[in-house]
Amino acid sequence: MFSPVFPAGRCMHWLRATGLLCFVVLVLVCEASAFSFSQMELHHIFPRQYAGWFMERDINPDLFCLPLTRQKHTGKDTGIHHHTFMVSGGLSYNDSWGKFFIRNYPDASRNACFNFAATLLAEFGISATKATFYDYKTKNPSSGKFPRTGFLQKAAPLLNKVVKGAGTSLKTAAKYAPCLWTACEVFSFFSDMDDVYHVEYLEKALDFSEKALSLDMTASPEAVLEETAASYFFTGMFFYDNIRSHVGSMSGELALYMDSQKEEKLRRAIHAFEQTASIHERLGIQYPDVYLYLAQSYLLLKDKEPAVSYYRKALEAFRENNDMSMEESVRQSLNLLPGE
Repeated sequence: MFSPVFPAGRCMHWLRATGLLCFVVLVLVCEASAFSFSQMELHHIFPRQYAGWFMERDINPDLFCLPLTRQKHTGKDTGIHHHTFMVSGGLSYNDSWGKFFIRNYPDASRNACFNFAATLLAEFGISATKATFYDYKTKNPSSGKFPRTGFLQKAAPLLNKVVKGAGTSLKTAAKYAPCLWTACEVFSFFSDMDDVYHVEYLEKALDFSEKALSLDMTASPEAVLEETAASYFFTGMFFYDNIRSHVGSMSGELALYMDSQKEEKLRRAIHAFEQTASIHERLGIQYPDVYLYLAQSYLLLKDKEPAVSYYRKALEAFRENNDMSMEESVRQSLNLLPGE
């Protein structure tokens, strides 16, 4: 049987060459890994400067870190820390938390924090539900996961649309963020409150948000804003109707008195209605019902001054719309207020 025979010297050279080749490959692999690791930085989803506030909500910022390239993390024009987020009115990442979210929602729940974090990530083109998070101290995958809150379950398609859109045009996708934030607010309410609401208002709010997302912001910005305003309006109705339905009956008045979340619900309603009114005024839309609901919401809060102001706006708007019956009804409501 034929068997190849290698001269001893040639065999030795072959073994050395093979060993050298393996060594070079191993070094290259190690260097490639080291280079990759050295170029990655861990981004805190929940900024460490507000660690105390997050820890009160059982959120450890060090367990929710995303590995990003240096360019995507701190790059001047491309990094997440230099991105201006539409959802917070053009603030940077950390300021979106401190100057917008924490300032406006100081009593926000744990779920609401995750909802807002998901919104920020979506605007930057990252899906929170698909991401793997790392422990800042060990640099290993952490146990941190985004909870499947009502918002993440029901508004995930909106997040996916924004992330998908960001793949082609981040600026265009970012303009949809206010609609997404509306959906975020609507569905985070489920985790914050245990009351029974008229779910159809929630469904309408989300429907309008989805419609806004389906439109081209660049081609029809006014249409997008109109749908966003409608989404905010039904968000307001979601809360207002819950409070208003108690008024007018003995058992209802008692329930309203005992409702520890009455003021919170009314303030959420007012926030949503004022967003609607602001967009309408910007677009020149005359919709007096929004002013009327704002006046009645402030009246339920026993805050007379803004109630009177919005009643007057509603009165003027109904007059311009030639709605004489509503004009007279609002006038009578004003006359019933002390000092008017």
